[in-house]
Amino acid sequence: MELRLYYNERNSYYVKKLRELYKEKKLKKKFPKFDLEKYLKILQNPFLEIKNFSGKIVNYDPFVVNKFMIAINQMLFDEMDLYIINNGPEGSGKSCHSSQIILWFYTTLKEVGLIDYAYDITKMFFSDILSMLQEQNEQKNNDFFRIMNLDEGNDLNKQNYASPDAMDFRYSMRTTRRNLRVVIINIQQIGELDNAISLSRANFIFDCQLDSNRKTGTLNKGTVDMYILPRGQTIYSPFWRKNFTRNDVKNAFAKKLEKKKDYYISLPNEFMIHRFKFHEAWGFDKGKYDEYIKNEIRKHSYAKGFKTSELIGYIIDSKLPKLKDWGTWNLKDPAEKAMYDNLGKWLRNIKKYFELYPEKRTRYQTSYNRRKNE
Repeated sequence: MELRLYYNERNSYYVKKLRELYKEKKLKKKFPKFDLEKYLKILQNPFLEIKNFSGKIVNYDPFVVNKFMIAINQMLFDEMDLYIINNGPEGSGKSCHSSQIILWFYTTLKEVGLIDYAYDITKMFFSDILSMLQEQNEQKNNDFFRIMNLDEGNDLNKQNYASPDAMDFRYSMRTTRRNLRVVIINIQQIGELDNAISLSRANFIFDCQLDSNRKTGTLNKGTVDMYILPRGQTIYSPFWRKNFTRNDVKNAFAKKLEKKKDYYISLPNEFMIHRFKFHEAWGFDKGKYDEYIKNEIRKHSYAKGFKTSELIGYIIDSKLPKLKDWGTWNLKDPAEKAMYDNLGKWLRNIKKYFELYPEKRTRYQTSYNRRKNE
């Protein structure tokens, strides 16, 4: 009874303080469709079960959901965005797990009137950084709480630090906090990810585990180790039953991510917060997702179809004459015909690449036009 009274008093205190903050920060004007009273009820009794597109129930771990609700609180009342990293080897269920996260945030935010955009997976789930940045650039200033998942975070690897897309992502990350985005990044090795993201901006890190099932010869997946890089001074770990300081957690990750031989083995297990299981129930239509991702991969194949820089590819496609006008070709000669065909295939791949990514052509055109006016 005393424990129940304590929790009731604590919840009453939270509700009262949040109502005060709602008025103080004038959130009614900022989020006119936001239902504060419904939100306060969900805050005390959040969604632990949600039906997916096929009517299957997706179950959520209560501890994880509680942390998600705290994150939404901070987004609402403290103007914070949220970065989540899904780490784990290929086949460990990162995509499925992130689809469940998308479904939970979308359902919760939609229920309380904080979002009204459609549940369109092509605008929430991205296979490359460029298409994700493109979607971000189309957002209006008052378009809050966009949920975006980069399914393959390899574009943000440390070796791509100086690439235009990686630089654009980091710039957006630093300057658009007030858009209150939920950004999920899936990557096989968090140590390969730029530290400016993993250590400076990530809040939740989910390490998806993978193990073999000797009886069936299949794989066991669905176990996740949860880490939190706390925004406050400390974070409590129910797994280890003790508090961790923010500095200790960040120092442990920084040290672990220094050497490939360390982070390829494991994350700093001594600072794990929670371990839970999820079942393979997708948060969106996996069939449509598979078709969508195949088309995205097809785009990437053209990007690898010519061995030169994008800039040179743009110049070749924009300024060089048609191949038949390059010098003199004797197409009756088998050797020259082979050269002609190989070069033609290379040029077609360049053209196809810029047809699939017209925004890249526009970027280079704008850059050169700017020079004309300088």
